[in-house]
Amino acid sequence: MHQKKSLKKFFYNFFKFFLFLFLSFLFFIFIKIFFNFFLIKNIKIINSEKKDLLGIEEIKKQQIFLLNEEEIKNILLRKNPDLKDVKIEKKYPNSIIINIFKDEEIAFLEADIGYFYLSENGKIIFKSKNKKNESLPRINFYQKLIFNNYLPGEKIYFKEILSSLKILKKMNEIDVKIISIDINGVDMILFNLENEKIFFGVEKDIDFQFFQFKKIFTYLKIEGKKYKEIDLRFDKPIIRF
Repeated sequence: MHQKKSLKKFFYNFFKFFLFLFLSFLFFIFIKIFFNFFLIKNIKIINSEKKDLLGIEEIKKQQIFLLNEEEIKNILLRKNPDLKDVKIEKKYPNSIIINIFKDEEIAFLEADIGYFYLSENGKIIFKSKNKKNESLPRINFYQKLIFNNYLPGEKIYFKEILSSLKILKKMNEIDVKIISIDINGVDMILFNLENEKIFFGVEKDIDFQFFQFKKIFTYLKIEGKKYKEIDLRFDKPIIRF
């Protein structure tokens, strides 16, 4: 009788152990199927002419519900200096849409042994020891920056350079073709057109100076008058014919 009870207990324990293994196996299979179902398999990139978007490998093999969009955005912006913004959209169960917005260079700055190609906010989109796009205005800064001290994606913080880029953007918006920009000191930015020169002051409000320039430029254009220089550094702008 005691032997039968022991045998019964053995089979009962064996059954519980087998059931535990079986349920564990089913749970493992379920987890594997679940995670595989939500594993990111499709990545669609919108507005991209780039063959290889650096940082995409950070997204592959991630679970879509664990993906941190802000973190991935920062990685893509850091690894691709020519991007201005990135928007990431999850499409369940396993797809991601990446909408990218490119940053365009609007001028190049001469450094000691090369050139920095800058966006409107002073970011180095790329740098080169040779000129890559001579159709862009060239910025000549009174102190040559060291080429090897800056990397693509970094920002130039000199007030005079940022002011010149801000003015240049406004000039482009009204179709004033700038050939080059000379920053000869802390108090003057000279914009060189084909035959004309425009002087801006760094310490004077940039938006107000451009407002003055646009008003004068529009008036002279309507009147059909040619000018040689417009100097906006003073309270009353000076026009030289």
